[in-house]
Amino acid sequence: MQQSTSTAVNVANYLPTVDPDTFPVIEWKGVRVVTTETLARGYNTEVNNIRNNLLNNKGRFVEGVHIFKLDGEELKSFKNYINDIDVVNKRAPSLTLWTEKGAARMSKIIDTDEAWDFFEQMETAYFHPVQHMLSHGDASAKVQMHMMLNESAARMLN
Repeated sequence: MQQSTSTAVNVANYLPTVDPDTFPVIEWKGVRVVTTETLARGYNTEVNNIRNNLLNNKGRFVEGVHIFKLDGEELKSFKNYINDIDVVNKRAPSLTLWTEKGAARMSKIIDTDEAWDFFEQMETAYFHPVQHMLSHGDASAKVQMHMMLNESAARMLN
């Protein structure tokens, strides 16, 4: 009897990690948001797929609840607000920002393991980082929470 010489290879899909150093926090109107590009990268799909799914399901996404569509002066204001973060092309005529609820709905529409896994990571590490730190017994959670609150207050004053 002859043995097989084939080798098993793990070809697990790459899953982006929600890391604050490479995943900057973006807030608009007091709400944490992500860009279409971030969703596409995390959900392992094309930007146009996200945009087309939004267009095809526009009745399921409420402005100010699931998404923020920025253009004109509002977009200009946003670009000035995040001027140190390379989030939006300076020539972009419009921008869609996704709230937690919008990102959740889009992950349901995309319906892949990557989309579900990435949304779950964003949910705990990005949209609710303080609750995540406190629920996991992080000894420095109170200090980190205090620092986050101070940073948030400083942004509000500027």
